[in-house]
Amino acid sequence: MRIILHSLVPSCRSPLPQVLGESIALTQLSAAEATLIFSTEPIWGAAFAYAALGEKMGPCALAGGALIVGTCLWNAQQQGQEVESGSDLLIRETDMWEGE
Repeated sequence: MRIILHSLVPSCRSPLPQVLGESIALTQLSAAEATLIFSTEPIWGAAFAYAALGEKMGPCALAGGALIVGTCLWNAQQQGQEVESGSDLLIRETDMWEGE
């Protein structure tokens, strides 16, 4: 019984700070920012494995990482264009109401 208890306590305790920190951080982010962070998780895992464990990344891993980064950058650019066009629309509507 003691062995079971010693094996369960660390496995239950270790994810707790991560889940709490993640939950608090997500309340401060927009949906697009949260998606960007979660989309780059495989890149961070691979970078950590490379730095800490000396893992080697093959061409497929590098291509996958490049695809993820490229997609995130493209999405950020698209989001920026939507925000700009949305703000222009808001300014035009505000000017229309002030003119009356």
